[in-house]
Amino acid sequence: LMVVLLPDTGRNYLSKIYNEEWMRSNGFLEQFPMHSVGEVVSQRATQSRLPPFVGVQARDTVRAAIDAMQHYGISQLPVLEGAGDGADTRMVGSIQERTLLDRIYRDPTLVDSAVGAAMDPPFPTIQRNADMDDAFDALLGGAPAIVVVDRDHPVGMITKLDLLEFVAQESRHRHSHR
Repeated sequence: LMVVLLPDTGRNYLSKIYNEEWMRSNGFLEQFPMHSVGEVVSQRATQSRLPPFVGVQARDTVRAAIDAMQHYGISQLPVLEGAGDGADTRMVGSIQERTLLDRIYRDPTLVDSAVGAAMDPPFPTIQRNADMDDAFDALLGGAPAIVVVDRDHPVGMITKLDLLEFVAQESRHRHSHR
């Protein structure tokens, strides 16, 4: 009987050992605890001077939308249509600083037009009880913001910065309780 031992260099394993996604999914690295989108909205509301949800009506003027953006220090707003008091309100578009600047620069009279004439497509929506992973996917997929809804009623808005702040605060909180 002859036994031959062939040494393994580990070359095939190194790509997995240094791949954080593989390590996390196989339990070798600590995973960020699951949180709901609603928790992000709640934290943002308690730490910000912003109301939970700010939007403009499609019939409002572009000037009024710009005033709201300046007042709250935000760069984008959802555009709504309806009474604004619940079930009959629906999102029909968005106003974003980047595209608004381009449109107004090309046509300054747009400032006194209805928001509906200058709006972009609506932001994607996400349910309040959805996992943060879904919000990350939408924002990393190119959406500038996500409108958080509860039974199709807008209750908040999340941006990339909101998620960054939430993750940073949760990380500080977890490390301070070790």
